Amino acid sequence: MVVYRGWMLTDEGYRELHPAISAAGGTPLTTPDQYLATHHLPNWYPDLRDLTPDTRVYPANADLGQELTALGWDGYFLKDFVKSLKNGRGSVVRDPADAAAVVVELCASRGMIEGG
Repeated sequence: MVVYRGWMLTDEGYRELHPAISAAGGTPLTTPDQYLATHHLPNWYPDLRDLTPDTRVYPANADLGQELTALGWDGYFLKDFVKSLKNGRGSVVRDPADAAAVVVELCASRGMIEGG
């Protein structure tokens, strides 16, 4: 049985790794569907809703400034489906108008927005 313990992989990356483990004679412990079920926030959030802060998920093309303004919260923690911004300005914003800048930095830092 093979357990992958390394950098977080995209859905695509794990779907490539899974058969490579088998081709090398191993048996992957986690299927691609199981990996994605715990890797992308919208997949695991419903199961842990009572144990984590109130969360909203928006598509990548959403107008976050408008969406956050409508929520009317005191602050917002922004991330894609997998990671938050750990450098630069960070992922916390108080003013919804700053959301677009966080998304730009997140995309520049990771090279992509994973999911939404």
